[in-house]
Order: sequence, then structure tokens, then C-alpha cells
Amino acid sequence: MNPYDVLDLTQNVDEKEIQKAYRKKSLLIHPDKMKDDQARAEEAFDLLKKSMDVLLDEGQRKFVDETVESARLLALRELGLPITMTAEEIELEQVPGGRLDQLLPSWEDRIKINVKHIILDEELKKRKYVANG
Repeated sequence: MNPYDVLDLTQNVDEKEIQKAYRKKSLLIHPDKMKDDQARAEEAFDLLKKSMDVLLDEGQRKFVDETVESARLLALRELGLPITMTAEEIELEQVPGGRLDQLLPSWEDRIKINVKHIILDEELKKRKYVANG
């Protein structure tokens, strides 16, 4: 779970923006407003709350930021691009005719996929360690 994706935020947001995004989304999915699928609404609401809590905790947010950066570097490597590319250079490559234009899956989707894989790998390592511990 990437809390930035859950809250539809970028990494450079401050605490107020995190709380604002949480409030806005929580109004839409609050279990009290979703009578027809209460269990699913509760699950979504819990995920939303957890995402906000992670981003407001300095240590957890640092881990998420490092994971997103690792996902970015992995995507660059997979595409054969220099890992030294800045966010601005990547943005320029996404314009029509750029190396990342018409990319499938898109640059953003590749980052999301890689974040998911990294988080899953870390979780599997933890479980394996606990099982063998």
C-alpha cells in the first residue's frame, strides 16, 4: 500500500495537505454514508486512516519515500535510462516525442507497480524471518 496513492498526493506535500486530503476523501467513503456496502466502506475508511497516519509519522513517511525512490530507480533501470535523471528530466521525457511518451504502462503506473512489488517483497521477508525466527 502506497499511502500517497491512497490519498492521491505527491511526495512533497505538507501535514496540512495530508489532513485536508484525508478529510475530503473520508467524507466520501465514511461507513455511515455507505449503507449498501458497509463492510467495504469500513475497510476503505481504515486504509485511508492508516495512510494518513503513515504520512504524518516522520519515520514511516521516510520509509515510504525511500521505497518510492527505489521504485523510481528500478523503473529507470528497466527502461535503460540513466538513474541520475531528475524529476524535471523525467517530466520532459513524458512530453510528446519524449522517451517516456506513449509508454505502456505509463511512467506513473510503473512506479506504482514497483512500489507494490517492493512492499510485498519486504512483507514476505518479514514473514519468512518470523517463521524461521
